[in-house]
Formats: sequence, C-alpha cells, structure tokens
Amino acid sequence: PGTPHKPRKSRMERIGTALLSSEMTKYLGENRMGGYGSGRVGERELITNLRFLNVRWLNKQGLLKSKGVKTLSWSRNGKPWGKMEVLVEEDRIRLIYKVSRNDGPWEDKDVEIKLLKTSCRFGGFQYWFECPVCRRRVCCVYLSNTWCCRHCGHLAYPSENEDEIERLRSKALKLKEKLRGEYWIKPKGMHQKTYDRLREAFLEAEAKADDAFDEKLQQLDQRLMSFGKFHP
Repeated sequence: PGTPHKPRKSRMERIGTALLSSEMTKYLGENRMGGYGSGRVGERELITNLRFLNVRWLNKQGLLKSKGVKTLSWSRNGKPWGKMEVLVEEDRIRLIYKVSRNDGPWEDKDVEIKLLKTSCRFGGFQYWFECPVCRRRVCCVYLSNTWCCRHCGHLAYPSENEDEIERLRSKALKLKEKLRGEYWIKPKGMHQKTYDRLREAFLEAEAKADDAFDEKLQQLDQRLMSFGKFHP
C-alpha cells in the first residue's frame, strides 16, 4: 500500500501557524545577526520616502532649456510636500529652499548641483547630474541628510526591503493590475497573446508565492518542534 496522503492545511490554518510562530522568535533567536531571515537589506531609508530630482524629467519638461529661476513643488498623498526655487545656469543648477528639522527654526539652503552632458549615438546630448558627494554621473539625486545619489545616501528601492514571499506577491499584484483585476477574463481591447502571457505569468507568480509561504511555515514548524523539546 502507498503512503497515505497528508491533507493540505487551509490558508487560514497556515497563517495561524505563522502568527503563532512569530510570537516565538525572541526565544528562537531569529533576530540575531546571521540567524534565520538574515541577509535582507534591513532598515535602509526608502527612496519613496524622500524628495528627489530626476534630470530626465527636468529636461523633458523643458526646465533645462533656458536659464533662469523655476519653482518646483512636491506632493504626497495628494497634499503639498514642500517646494523650492531652482536657478538654472549653463552647467549647473542651484537649489534654493528652506528646511526645518524636528520643528526647529527654518534654515535657508542654497545647494549647487553640476550638470553634465554626454553625446547620444544619433546626435544630440543627454543630461546628467553630478552627485555632490561622490562626483559620479547620476540620473537622480535625493534629499537625505544632504543632496546625494542613491548609493551615497545608502538608500533602497521598496523591493529591496521585501523578502521572497513579498516580492512574489508584489509581482503577482502588478500582473493582476495589468489584467485589470479579473485575470480569468480577457480585458477588452487586449490581444489574446498578451492576455495569455500575462495570465500565465500571474498564475506562476501566485504558485511560487504559495510554495515559498508553505516552505517558510514548514521551517517555522520545525523550529517550534525543536523549541518544544527543550522547553517542555
């Protein structure tokens, strides 16, 4: 006779196990350096939490074509999130703004960022920023403690702070949005080949996320069993 098939736990049962296991992490040492779950980016600041300037966007909006003062503003969640004056010169821009830290007094800032140009293959040129810290040629600079590139600011993309399961879930969600939510129905106006490709990619990402979730639960189950042996 073959080995009896072990019934698969429901999603809610697996999530319940994961929540219970998370309560035991302080006893199992999962937060120690080099322990379970190590190797992730950690708590680096995300670029989405910072104000930034993209030289490609500035050029596309025509803001670099003529010298003079321009006003730039940021918004976040539909609300104003700061503004500054940008003085465009021949080979640099100057950022003029005020900043207040920890509700302290406002300070005037006047920061200079150099503009670089490289020739394009079919004529014309491409604008770049020169990072004020490392002097590398970059497309974006971010306002962290100072204006700098992503590397000098030790900044991370949101996906870098996600574990394998979160990355797969995010990928599946993006694919589902492309399919306009109802992946089992071909969206109106979408080619059949495009729909088939996106649908297969979505189902594959969902399956991989489920497999990764199950694998992590098995690891947590094993650690809970080990914990029970030494803490009856």
